[in-house]
Amino acid sequence: MKKIYALAAIFALIFTACSTDGGDGGGNGGGTTTTLRIRNQSSKTISDVVWNNVSFFSENADILGTWAGSAGNSGFITGYINLVVGKNTYTISVGYENDGGTWTRNGNNFNFQSNQALGYKGTGILSAGKLTLNIQDFMGSYSLGTYELTSSNLDLSINSGANVTKTVGEDTGYIFFKVAGTAYRTNDLIVVAKNENADFNFTNSTLVVETNGSSTPVMLGGL
Repeated sequence: MKKIYALAAIFALIFTACSTDGGDGGGNGGGTTTTLRIRNQSSKTISDVVWNNVSFFSENADILGTWAGSAGNSGFITGYINLVVGKNTYTISVGYENDGGTWTRNGNNFNFQSNQALGYKGTGILSAGKLTLNIQDFMGSYSLGTYELTSSNLDLSINSGANVTKTVGEDTGYIFFKVAGTAYRTNDLIVVAKNENADFNFTNSTLVVETNGSSTPVMLGGL
């Protein structure tokens, strides 16, 4: 089989990824949900925002970006893999060969459809910043191997004026986040009650504490 058909295996990926809900909320359908909306009304860009193990970033930000990794020098697929995932489309290259297509998302699952008529399929999982692919032939009848990709340019920030809503469990905890690469947390605990649609607003006067520095609270706008 020609090498270009092997590349098409990557071009029609079905990814299983970390669940993200995005800025417009993320209910699980059918019944009352408990949510937390984090608004950034400060002058700072905040990133890596987490409350009780729930990450807050805009829709699909965990997959939008450039993914790269090596397919090795043996097996059916060889060379260096470079996958660029855009808002609605993606492109990919292995060595000197290229292709692309469109993708959709359903919960934790991503479907990437190649522009090639004989595009192959695959499964994958996005975990701890790594995208591990199990590429299959276009009929899905056998595997062409697994390949691990990482990305260095995912944008997990909440810009000034933006907001992100996530479905959460009832709990109490600090909001952890970063500003210009430095880690902070809120000075006050944030409480979310069951079936509540809670809001938290970051403003320039919000008191925060550097997690690896002084315990003295400072105002977010002064960072």
